[in-house]
Amino acid sequence: MAQNKAATFRKFLSWRIKERDLCIILIAVFLLLLIPLILISQYAAPCADDFNYGILTHQAWKSEHSVSSVVAAAGEQVAQSYETWQGTFSAIFLMALQPAIFGEQYYFLGSWIIFAAFISGATFFCWALFRKFFGANRFQFLILSVVWTSLCLQMLPSALEGFYWFNGAVFYTFFYGVSLFFYGLIILYLKTEARKTKIVCFIFLCLLAAFIGGGNYTTALLTFVVVLCLSITLLFLKHKDRIAFLPILVVLAVFFIINMAAPGNAVRQSLFPSHPSVLKAIWASICFAIDQANLWLSIPMVLVLAILTPLFWKIACHTTFSFRYPLLTGIVSCGLYALQFCPPVYAMGTKGPERLQNIIFFSFVFLLLFNWFYVVGWICKKLPSLVSEGSVLLKVLTPKEGYSVIIMVGLAAFFLLSCYAVSLPVPITSKSAATSLITGEAKQYYQEAQERFAILNDDNVTEAYLEPYSVWPYVLCSDDESDDPTHWRNLSLAEYYGKSAVALTEPSPLAEKNTEKY
Repeated sequence: MAQNKAATFRKFLSWRIKERDLCIILIAVFLLLLIPLILISQYAAPCADDFNYGILTHQAWKSEHSVSSVVAAAGEQVAQSYETWQGTFSAIFLMALQPAIFGEQYYFLGSWIIFAAFISGATFFCWALFRKFFGANRFQFLILSVVWTSLCLQMLPSALEGFYWFNGAVFYTFFYGVSLFFYGLIILYLKTEARKTKIVCFIFLCLLAAFIGGGNYTTALLTFVVVLCLSITLLFLKHKDRIAFLPILVVLAVFFIINMAAPGNAVRQSLFPSHPSVLKAIWASICFAIDQANLWLSIPMVLVLAILTPLFWKIACHTTFSFRYPLLTGIVSCGLYALQFCPPVYAMGTKGPERLQNIIFFSFVFLLLFNWFYVVGWICKKLPSLVSEGSVLLKVLTPKEGYSVIIMVGLAAFFLLSCYAVSLPVPITSKSAATSLITGEAKQYYQEAQERFAILNDDNVTEAYLEPYSVWPYVLCSDDESDDPTHWRNLSLAEYYGKSAVALTEPSPLAEKNTEKY
């Protein structure tokens, strides 16, 4: 009997899971966590700048019900904002096309678009980097893309501003997703030998460069610096494609300059008369970068690095890449990470709103994973005895029969426990969304929003007085309108719906309340 139990226990310890099965499980978990995020999007409601940038397009649709007139109105909004507020022309065009201009019931489509752009962009970039460049198999690159995307979706600074508030999300998260396609196309261009593929990649890179150049300054600046550094490196190495990226760099620079040269930027900057010099802005950006890294580098993040180490080791063992410069890679990564704080610091003297911090967080997570992968690869190539046939370390990290089930389950359990035991800076997004759905808070918020829209869409009402929201679901709401009719949000709302005045009946009782409840 004792021998049978011992044999059963040894068999249990010997259980292995193959990469294919692990990949399927992780994708299933990812989709399961995505369900509450998608379900709660049906309760999202437009607010603030959704109305401000949608005035012209909403009026065009309401009066003509013509898509062409809406597109023309979006172009008019771009021209107007370029002269009076900001030069981010491609972003403003998208802001003016927020789905609620066709009817508030379509607003949820905005969240779907943002999710699709971010998830597909991250997957494409991981495919290009890990599969095409480093030679990982399809299961390995999918595992890495799922892990990175999951961390970003669940721990980002503001889920509301990242995915559910269209104006803020399309300005930052959407453009970040587009930039990931851009970086993926760069890798694909460098790795392919097919002339037709190179031509197609080059055309799309030029188009995306123009688009990104007209977007938010953080993404545009980072993309410009990346392409500039790449161009210099290829010239230095006398790479056969060293000239190809110069036209792309020029396109990006031209449209970025058009963006920055907008007369409206001076108008907006006048609201921040005191801002640091260039050198002080760089120093302040480094300080903000260190503070945020200290906030974001949690125990769960470190555990993810530990869990991924065997996978990183396996990829590194089979790639021809040398991993010769881990220190230089770390320094460049830190520079690119800190660089993203420069635009808000120079313009406003702050680290920027949460919607901007979201995309910096996305980059932080990726650079953290990539640098650990690079270090693992360096160790693998530096100490060949560790990866020789018969090496104990090789057998432990890259067993041919698969990864130990008991170790993987143990690490996963430890990771989940740490997520609840450690005080994270923000609520876990799926947990918060699921709680709002189960308690009915999300539905209540949506119903109260619909009551407002019924009043605002009533042509017999000239002055609209609205009840404050009684609930603020974490992923759907973090602020309310004002009881002052002259507040900018109320003025935009009034013009959007053609009212002489709009205001809350009383100040929102939740305005001073901590909304991080979950």
